[in-house]
Amino acid sequence: MNLRNAQESVFSRNHFLASFGGAKIHDHFDTTIKYRRNKLSDDKLIKEFLYSELINKPDFPKLSSAAKKEIIRSIFEIYSNAIIHGDCTEVFSCGQFYPQKLPPRIDFTIVDMGKTIKSNVNQFLGATMSGIESIEWAIKESNTTKPKDRNIPGGLGLKW
Repeated sequence: MNLRNAQESVFSRNHFLASFGGAKIHDHFDTTIKYRRNKLSDDKLIKEFLYSELINKPDFPKLSSAAKKEIIRSIFEIYSNAIIHGDCTEVFSCGQFYPQKLPPRIDFTIVDMGKTIKSNVNQFLGATMSGIESIEWAIKESNTTKPKDRNIPGGLGLKW
């Protein structure tokens, strides 16, 4: 493996490497967001995971329950988009919280093995936009690649 020691430590503590035959180290600091593989049908489990692995961490900023709900809803939208727009069956996630950094930081990754934003936008519009142009189009309010004939309720969107 070509990982630096710090990277290997994080990936061992968040159990990412253990899923691929590597070491699983206990996170004594309780700052990792454990590696997970989810289907969208696991919506309740995903939300419980986000609360336990992120929002309810001891060093996570103190927020109102309404603010916490909004954060969960926004992150869940990314899971949803990966499955609906990426046309995939699973979403993978893990991360690390750095409460001692100034300002504190969270590195949280959500990955799917589906279609890219660029491919979706270009297919939907019949265009040949670059990746940057596609993302710029996707984050404009009311733009979506969701097929109109699919009976899927609307989400929050990626508007910036």
